Amino acid sequence: MRWGLAFIAVVCIAGSFTHICAGADAPDNSPPVILSVAGIPDDGILTGPLNASVEWKDDDNDTVTVRWLLDGEQIGEGATITRYIYPGRKNLTVTLDDGNGGLTHRSWTLDPDPPEGWDDRPDNARNRIIFWTIFGMGGMLFAVALVWYYLRISWVRDGDKK
Repeated sequence: MRWGLAFIAVVCIAGSFTHICAGADAPDNSPPVILSVAGIPDDGILTGPLNASVEWKDDDNDTVTVRWLLDGEQIGEGATITRYIYPGRKNLTVTLDDGNGGLTHRSWTLDPDPPEGWDDRPDNARNRIIFWTIFGMGGMLFAVALVWYYLRISWVRDGDKK
């Protein structure tokens, strides 16, 4: 049992020594901190295009890359995004990466409303009325004119026979 404690003590001392030699005085990288996100409704229901922006701070003053992901697929890069999202429940994630191992993300569930006129079927009843009013009346007038012409011709012929 003494050898086990001695081994643990040596490992702890060696670990501390390695940490000191590796530059324990150098500060650890801290990830970026999201200060605010604007443009994403709390209930996740979008009534138009997504217009969102993110503000952050990075204590290490690293260059931060901002990526916007929709259902795991990147849809934009930068502090702001403007994009229409099709209806249906989606997962939106903003990821901040400082390039030195500091990574921060925040996610939302979005449920966009369809825009005006989305998936509306044409008013076929109205279209049929318009079609038959225009072309049906024209066809009827043509038929009446044809009957009148035929009858007139036959009356002229009958008049010649008398």
